[in-house]
Amino acid sequence: MKVGSILVLASWSTLCLANGGGYGSGVNIHGNPTSGQVARNKFSPVNLQNVEMQTEDLKIDLFAQTATVRVRYDFFNPGSPTTTLAAFPCVALKSEMDDEQDAGKTAVFSDFVITADDKPVAYSVKGGDAPRVEGIQEELDIKIPRWYTFRLDFAPKQHRVLTVSYRAPYGEYTETISDDEHIYPKSLTYLFSTAAIWAGRIKHGHVVVRARSVNPDDVKIRGGKPGRFQRSDKDTWIWDFADFKPTFSDDIAIETSPEIKSYPSVQGDGADRVEGGRYSSTGDRWQFELTDFKATASSSLKGDRYKPGNVNKFSGDVDPSSCWAEGVTGNGEGEWLELNAAVPVLLDMLQITNGLATSDSLFRANNRIKKIDLSVNGGDPVTVELPDQMDPFNIKLPETTDLVRTIRLTIRQVYPGAKYQDTCITRIRLLRNLTKEPEVHPAR
Repeated sequence: MKVGSILVLASWSTLCLANGGGYGSGVNIHGNPTSGQVARNKFSPVNLQNVEMQTEDLKIDLFAQTATVRVRYDFFNPGSPTTTLAAFPCVALKSEMDDEQDAGKTAVFSDFVITADDKPVAYSVKGGDAPRVEGIQEELDIKIPRWYTFRLDFAPKQHRVLTVSYRAPYGEYTETISDDEHIYPKSLTYLFSTAAIWAGRIKHGHVVVRARSVNPDDVKIRGGKPGRFQRSDKDTWIWDFADFKPTFSDDIAIETSPEIKSYPSVQGDGADRVEGGRYSSTGDRWQFELTDFKATASSSLKGDRYKPGNVNKFSGDVDPSSCWAEGVTGNGEGEWLELNAAVPVLLDMLQITNGLATSDSLFRANNRIKKIDLSVNGGDPVTVELPDQMDPFNIKLPETTDLVRTIRLTIRQVYPGAKYQDTCITRIRLLRNLTKEPEVHPAR
């Protein structure tokens, strides 16, 4: 998924980010989206050419699975009373839309909020198609299946402050040959060009991109002029601008993960042939992941969405938005989840996605684990404290040369939910870091 500035921020997969605004009448040969061909949009902005976007203050925080976006605009109406109709577009890859007819149904923002002068603004979702585009939009071959539209009234000489915030999953794209996978970097695209339809130029702008829980060295900002974003710290990029009229060449895509190649571990030779897992390479780093494991629990809430097997997202047709939720009265202290390897293997790390990590609101509404007892192969438990975060957290397993058969996680203490007492785990991954490249035969 992706998101945008005032009206669009985009990524490789289903959703996009962007500036609020829209494309009024297509584009011309210079890449200016305010004039030219007639667009085919089902959504058409109204009266934006009468109002100035004077400032834009944009903050993008990059987490492991999602990005959060907060943008503040200062608008000014220099003329007579007017009512504007603007929108934030949800962007999808054209190839995705061709392959999956219902892809547009998933083009939605999470925790989407608009305020004007600190008061909530109502919005609606409209269908739409992308006009002819250039730059990063053309490179990624995007469409706009939905627009989040809103109206804003202006009195003469009135300044209004508009704030928009939301959370967006990253766009992802994977190529497969047989069981081999080529996983492209997770990314989101921010479209500055949708703001060009407002009157005049943006007088001042401040953009901050911060790597909150992704590796800063994996972050790459594509598009825009070279050197525009300056790295002010190891995890922060800043761009300040003035007198700015955006075009398609100013749109950007932010990559947050490396390119990965993944192969079934049964394609390995000799000792590298292992049942029930996958080998993955990131540059010259290799990792083994056990994908064939079963999960059982001391209790679970009723319904398939809460059964213990949901923590293994490699298991059959598990809903990515599902989780395990313990099913006893109270906070679930003492309840356990046990992971059983189909074939015992060497492992050195467990990655846990704590809580119901499908949206910020659901994450906060339900309990999250604060302290957990971890036992390998029935051995003495080790107590681990987990941070209160939606992003995956890596737990180093006790050092051993023994093959891992079972891992039991027992809840000891929780972060209380704002609404429910159910304690949840969204996903668990079982991993081993490799010291050398395995001998693997890719599919041909």
